[in-house]
Amino acid sequence: MAKTEVKNTLGIFISPKEICIAQIKTGKDARPIPEHLVKFPTGFTVKEGMLRPLSLNNEFFGEKASWLAPFAQALKQVSWGASSVVVSLSPQFAILRYFVMPRVDRKFWNKSIPLESKKYIPVSFDEVVYDFDVSPVDDGKKLGVLFGLTQRKSVEFIINTLKVNGLDLAAVEIGPASLERLFGFIDAKDHESKGYIHFAGGSTYMMFSNSGFPVLYRETEGDASGSMSERKRLDIKGAVQFVDRYVGGGAKYQNICLSGDGTDIWKPLAEKEAETIPVSIWDPFEVCSIKDGSVAALFAFGAALRNRMALNPRLDISGISSAAKIEKEIQRYVWGVTAAIGGMLLLFSVINQVRLSSLNSRLASLQSQVSNVPELLGSNADEMRRKIDNIRSNGMMLQNAFFSSDLIAPKLAAVADNLPPDLWVSEVSYVNPLQLTDRPVDKREFILRGMTFLSKERKTNVAEMFLKALRSTTEFKSFTPPNGNLELIIGADGPKDALRPQEAKPGQFDIFGHGRGK
Repeated sequence: MAKTEVKNTLGIFISPKEICIAQIKTGKDARPIPEHLVKFPTGFTVKEGMLRPLSLNNEFFGEKASWLAPFAQALKQVSWGASSVVVSLSPQFAILRYFVMPRVDRKFWNKSIPLESKKYIPVSFDEVVYDFDVSPVDDGKKLGVLFGLTQRKSVEFIINTLKVNGLDLAAVEIGPASLERLFGFIDAKDHESKGYIHFAGGSTYMMFSNSGFPVLYRETEGDASGSMSERKRLDIKGAVQFVDRYVGGGAKYQNICLSGDGTDIWKPLAEKEAETIPVSIWDPFEVCSIKDGSVAALFAFGAALRNRMALNPRLDISGISSAAKIEKEIQRYVWGVTAAIGGMLLLFSVINQVRLSSLNSRLASLQSQVSNVPELLGSNADEMRRKIDNIRSNGMMLQNAFFSSDLIAPKLAAVADNLPPDLWVSEVSYVNPLQLTDRPVDKREFILRGMTFLSKERKTNVAEMFLKALRSTTEFKSFTPPNGNLELIIGADGPKDALRPQEAKPGQFDIFGHGRGK
């Protein structure tokens, strides 16, 4: 079993019927056991025969939802040991698809993969958020893609609901991804060669995976009181063939693992369908010390494990993980630019220091030999004083020109250190006129143009917080009263691209700084 990195995260599984909140700890053999486990019914009325309409049932996430009060109560009645949350959505609220596509360079994934996904997900991308994870298949000749999406409004509602209750969203994933992570952790031995079928009441949960991705996941609901003969067959052979066709023979299943209710009754049928593949019975609830046998608890456990290990899948349809990656890339870029500029300035400083040293040495030699200087010959005291003053003025001009203390590199570093995760910088302009006299420079300008996917009041609040942080730094002291000022101008929210409606456009904000030289 893989060694875990201890990092407390709440796992919350949300389905139309119930919500389960789990906080786990590692017990013997590093197995996850519940530290706190709370579940409650949502009171949401599920329409008869409702599978998953194109709206992805986003009416569940509304201000008048019946589950909001018991959710807040569940968070208050337990002393939770974490404020970071990973939410796992049931398939009624999201779409998860695995597909295989021709191999393309990584730099084209953000364009080519969403385009390819439209062949398998027949919904408009206008109002959804999505993410994908990729694994090579067929000896690297193709890409296996796990693609998930949900309604943007649903994610925004989840973020706001968690914040009201003092929690921060770390990621949003889809139930099958959580379940695959859990099973891959607690049943790590030969996990890649196993298919899983779980029975709960009248429902059947089937999952066949490859490389940590749930290639085939199927939920089948039935009447819990009905006999086995009245239910549909498991179709194990069809599931194995489906996965084998997708991954190009990379999946070699050697065991079908049954769990849940009535496994002894289901095992003969499963063995008949599996033909040459052995069928065994196991109990994930016993491994995880879950007493009530709740399927929702398994999904919540899988979500809580997300930040404890580096196991696939790393799907996050909230967009938070993608924003963090972009922020790190921007920071690396800014630090790279800062280092390059700093290196150039250091080089220029050394060169100028050598030049000044040479000039000082030469001036000292000339002063020692002033009697032999033709320019001073025949000059009276006032003329000689004027010429010496000119030499001193030229020296001061050189010193002011090459040793300005108000450099751009520290300011770029301050921007990188204080930039919030939801913002990024698209353009920086800095005007610092060359000081050729002892008089202060009349005007210096600093212009920062930034972008963000936030909108409206949230966008303004985060941008103002960033402005306040810059004002408090020593690097921007020269742009604060009485020497100058920093101002924030909020641009319009990002427009929608009619040609690519699936791609949201970021909005703009600008920070203008004006100051006087020393």
